[in-house]
Amino acid sequence: MVLTGSIDAAAAEIGKRVADVEDDQEDSQTQPGVSRGLKAHRSLEHLSELQTAVLRNLTQRQLLSVIDGLLEGQALDQLLNETSPQVAARVQQVSQREVLRSDSRDSLSADSFVHLAKFVPLRLTYDERRFLRLLEGSLEVSEYTDRTDVICANRARRIVKEIRLVCSILTGLVVSHDYEEGQRLLQEMTFAEQSLFFQAVFEIGRRYKILNPERMRSAYGKLIHFLMDSQKPDIQQLLQFQLVTPVHTVYSLLASKKNGLALLKDPLVRVATRGERPINSDTDIEREVARNWRWLLRERLRATRDGVFSGTGFVRLCGSEIMPEKKSRSQIDREIKEKEAAVKALSRKYAGNQTPKQRALFGLRFNLFSRVEPENSCLVLSSEREDSVLTAEEIEQCLYSLGDYNTHLRFSRGPFLHEYFSPDSPSDEFSLAISHGSGGSRLTHSHSRQYLYVLQSLTLWREISSEMFLLWAMAEADLLQSNNPYRLRDTGQGLNRVQEAPRVGRAMRAILERVQRQTCGWVGSSVVHLGDNNVPNALMFIDKYTQVMGEGVLFERAKVPRILGPLVLCLDKLPELNMQPALKVYFDKQFGGLENLRKLILCDFFRHAFDGSGADNFFDAGSCIDGRLTSAWNWCSSIEKKPFFPALLLTGFTGFDGKM
Repeated sequence: MVLTGSIDAAAAEIGKRVADVEDDQEDSQTQPGVSRGLKAHRSLEHLSELQTAVLRNLTQRQLLSVIDGLLEGQALDQLLNETSPQVAARVQQVSQREVLRSDSRDSLSADSFVHLAKFVPLRLTYDERRFLRLLEGSLEVSEYTDRTDVICANRARRIVKEIRLVCSILTGLVVSHDYEEGQRLLQEMTFAEQSLFFQAVFEIGRRYKILNPERMRSAYGKLIHFLMDSQKPDIQQLLQFQLVTPVHTVYSLLASKKNGLALLKDPLVRVATRGERPINSDTDIEREVARNWRWLLRERLRATRDGVFSGTGFVRLCGSEIMPEKKSRSQIDREIKEKEAAVKALSRKYAGNQTPKQRALFGLRFNLFSRVEPENSCLVLSSEREDSVLTAEEIEQCLYSLGDYNTHLRFSRGPFLHEYFSPDSPSDEFSLAISHGSGGSRLTHSHSRQYLYVLQSLTLWREISSEMFLLWAMAEADLLQSNNPYRLRDTGQGLNRVQEAPRVGRAMRAILERVQRQTCGWVGSSVVHLGDNNVPNALMFIDKYTQVMGEGVLFERAKVPRILGPLVLCLDKLPELNMQPALKVYFDKQFGGLENLRKLILCDFFRHAFDGSGADNFFDAGSCIDGRLTSAWNWCSSIEKKPFFPALLLTGFTGFDGKM
């Protein structure tokens, strides 16, 4: 018996052939062929997740061989192992790894929150946001990098002059913002004594950039260059004060408070840190519900009774974001209210009864005018003592900051690579094969090799995005380290600050090794460029890889806003446009239909955004870790020449700049 088509079609054919005898058990027992057909149909009807994963990785020929074996009465597991033992072994290995990872994640949830809190920045308060605007204004009018990154005889004095100029501009804006407090700042303190104030304001800018990578695109570079120079020993001798302070994280705040770290180990933190904020406008009802802690227990029992939470599913749901997919309106509301109730419960449990002291200057996190010894005018932090207690506002700020991290990692699951392409059976029209010299490509890959190359690149971007907070902290540590000097060098794109990045390099190699273990047979180079002409310093590294973070997705969880976010949004918008009769006719005549259009866009991207092109010369191009991102940017820059560009414009596409 020969069957053609997919598994579903074959299963339907089997079911159709034996449907007339399903009601007659005696006849089916006397007819061996029909009995085998029923068994094969039932085998395909009740598949485990492991069996489904193996079947999805088989070729069409292998699938037909499995179905023929089922009709002959063989066991499905035995057939899968005999047909493709390599695929079965690989799927089994990945499954075991995921189980171990899930178990460790559940059992070490408290420790993982403590580790996570060390790298998650605190949300900005209202008072801090006012200073952020002042800092942005100061950096926008400054030409710091243009004036200092030049080769001259007395560069140190020029740097000090520009640093003092930026600080003076910022001080002037502070005075204009609040004259009375600004007057105190000028009259009671010397320029060096204002260092705590400048440290706090510059830290606000750094923290805001980490939380919002798409903001402060030019201002952040000036700020980092400004702080890099202030850390140089010769500049320190002239300035006589520090401008760099560690970024405030959830851990740094809680560690300075009584029972602060105990908050992170509370099981309710998993519920309270869901990334989705409440969307119900009736806030009075939410506050009334949150006042009663028993409501949370009642809702949890009701959810368990309804089958929403069961076993490890409850843990996975509490540790992730509230997502609306495949959920009813009542279930979403219940999860949102449960989150808000958990936040209020933690606030009541860990918040102290002491009235917080009024901060002395603009509500910042220190008191500029408190002195330990009046004769020395020593400045101390007044609100970071270990015996101080948490306030309800600080608890909510910490919880929502951890929730921002979940939102920061939010992803949509739309595996276009798996959905539209197969590694083993390419079509003539939509093959991913590339050839050196054809279409600007600098690589030569077959269809299956290019499929694996794209898969590995997107997996790598996903892993880098998930570790971005950690990488950002290490990047700033490398950039602002006083004993890690930079060199001004012409890298082919003007003078750049070439500086080693040992911390980022070690982290990237660890991530790369993890990705190589997850994927089989690494394709291309595994060289990580840092501190050379391709990636001069850690700031350039951060700028490159924040471009592959966001809410668009082309493969499972790879998040890509400025490069691929607009493209993914266009792909999602096309089905809506196809419902309009006029546009449907246009898609059919010009591209052969909606699915053909989407496949054309994806095929072009998967081929030419990963072909090793985009560098200034042949030696800098290729398949290295940095070159994969360079090729993607090169594809984005030539989007206007693509035949499907008019269709993208119909969806509202304007460019690859993080906007739609």
